[in-house]
Amino acid sequence: MKRFLTIMILAVTMAVVALPAMIPSSKAIVQKGPGENPRSFVLEQNYPNPFNPETNIRYQLPNSGQVRLSVYNLLGVEVAVLVDEFQSAGTYNIRFNATALQSGVYLYKIKMGNTTLTRKMTYLK
Repeated sequence: MKRFLTIMILAVTMAVVALPAMIPSSKAIVQKGPGENPRSFVLEQNYPNPFNPETNIRYQLPNSGQVRLSVYNLLGVEVAVLVDEFQSAGTYNIRFNATALQSGVYLYKIKMGNTTLTRKMTYLK
């Protein structure tokens, strides 16, 4: 069993080393929408999904706070940080360009305070 775990750790380490570097934040465009402040913290499903090479991600913040929106591959490696800043309450739309990524399934996760929401998206080249 010990030998099996060592081999698995080595395989995962090699896969992580072979991954491309994180996408620069310049690949995402953040737009704050007009209107009243939302009543709850919401992360909507991206659209279109599946996408090639761009998709939109909308989220709603009921109050101001530090927000981090990241994209992860299925190994759990963070491949892009779309937002990492203090934002005021409101509805936001992110246009994410994934041209530097491989085709596949990715997770996008938003964290604000103690709350985290995650959704799945599919990128097809």
